Amino acid sequence: MSIASFCDRNLLFTLESLFDTASGDLDINVGVFDQSFESINGSIERFQWGDRVRYLHIHPMHSKGVCWARSVIGSLFDGEDFYFQIDSHTMFKKDWDKFLVEQMEKLGKLSCKPIITTYPPPFEFDEEGNPFEKLAPSSYLYALRPKEEGFSSSDSYELKFKVFHEKGGDYITGFHLAGGFIFTLGSFVDEVPYDPWFYFHGEEQGLALRAYTKGWDIFHPRHDHIPLLHLYKQSGVKHDAHHWRSDLEQVRRVKWVERKKVSEERLTDLIEREGVNGRLGLGTERSLDQFIDFSGIDYRVKKINDPETRLVSGPA
Repeated sequence: MSIASFCDRNLLFTLESLFDTASGDLDINVGVFDQSFESINGSIERFQWGDRVRYLHIHPMHSKGVCWARSVIGSLFDGEDFYFQIDSHTMFKKDWDKFLVEQMEKLGKLSCKPIITTYPPPFEFDEEGNPFEKLAPSSYLYALRPKEEGFSSSDSYELKFKVFHEKGGDYITGFHLAGGFIFTLGSFVDEVPYDPWFYFHGEEQGLALRAYTKGWDIFHPRHDHIPLLHLYKQSGVKHDAHHWRSDLEQVRRVKWVERKKVSEERLTDLIEREGVNGRLGLGTERSLDQFIDFSGIDYRVKKINDPETRLVSGPA
């Protein structure tokens, strides 16, 4: 498991949740890169699962952003069978590990390189600090699609995505990855390593493009096939777990807008095949034109068309 955490007070909650709800039938190793003012390594070591956590800590002042952090976590990978990337504010459902492995094995009948991913449904904490699931489980698919506004500007390839609830099947084939929920085979870490030059926006687009062109197949599950929940930013609640928080930005030499600009240029170079090659570039198993035809995202003319996704219900 890969967890990049930035000044997140819910990191320990996430670790406790994932181990407390695991089936106990599988070995779980967690790579954590904690970018925070205080290390929690001592707290982790006091738990019986402490030796399962590969913990790195750095002062948040020296962080270069989430993609850089996730690329560092990649160095902690030690040949595990599966790779699971989440955010540091996540809550799990009982036997999540066993369920995901079983789903991966079933999807393996359709693809030799399957990925399960979507934006997870939300949870929140009540006034007493107890977590609760906000939505009742349903059979709606959590398909990821570009938002209606399309491309952010004429000189940028960046898109924003959201969940579209669709009916039918257990999964639907997709063309976008959610950074807070990626479950796939361990070989993904070597074939599609994180690009540290991305910052935040464009991260998921670049990763999806690289994965698709390297032969990976994306599957979005329905609601009741998602065994984890995500704590989203609540309106009116101060949130300091963003890399661009003002107190750190005031004293940083490299500002977040500079890193964002580099990230935008990186996405452009990736799509236009200029200067991004090798393991950080596009693959050769499928072309960019095939991605455009499948996804409906026409990067050449910056237009959104209807995708050619399909429902999957047999193996799951």
